[in-house]
Amino acid sequence: MTTLDDYDPEQDAPIAGSLRKAIEPGGPRTVLFRVSGTIELKASLQIYKPFLTLAGQSAPGDGICLKNYGVAVRTSEVIIRYLRLRPGDEVGKRKAKLGDPYSTDVLTIYAGDWIAGRTKEASTHNVIIDHCSFSWASDETVSIPNIGTSTHNTVQWCLISEALNDSTHNKGPHGFGSILGGKNASFHHHLYAHLTERAPAISADIGNFRNNVIYDAQGFGSGNFNYVCNYIRRGRTQRVFWW
Repeated sequence: MTTLDDYDPEQDAPIAGSLRKAIEPGGPRTVLFRVSGTIELKASLQIYKPFLTLAGQSAPGDGICLKNYGVAVRTSEVIIRYLRLRPGDEVGKRKAKLGDPYSTDVLTIYAGDWIAGRTKEASTHNVIIDHCSFSWASDETVSIPNIGTSTHNTVQWCLISEALNDSTHNKGPHGFGSILGGKNASFHHHLYAHLTERAPAISADIGNFRNNVIYDAQGFGSGNFNYVCNYIRRGRTQRVFWW
């Protein structure tokens, strides 16, 4: 990747050297970053084709940050490493003025090409998210919805924090952390902090949730999974330990 420019795939011509253009081709591919800085996305970044590695650690300087929209993984065999995702609510506020409520997750791993309850692909599997930082969602921050079949996915060594609670969500305050679903997944070595709810909400028999630090958690949940060596730190607004 050689430019921080982006384009809307439904309206604009592709930009050579951009991140969006780099993820479009099929087949095994690794995206290396030759520039650093903030990419102001013109639309959500949708990953439909498998065998992709985004090697954020290859960026010089302070690395890469994605702004304005979130990222959706809708296929298998994807690795995303060392990226910062901060959608924010500038786009949501502009759309709200036009009567078009908008909110976004920072990162979502869908079960195949899931749109409005339809699944075109049998399974999304073998997705790895590693050493990333996720903040400033107007909906969930990092989620794997329990829809369709999602298996053997790993999210590890990430910062999941600072959702925008009173922002542009059509339900009102909604600064949430994660909905974790799927089968045989592993979530480990994260910091969950400064989230109103869902830090995380585990909605299925995911597999492993271990070695995480959860600050200022709210409420509690249940499920069948390995819950090992997690440290819960009480915050100023915490009412109930999730245990």
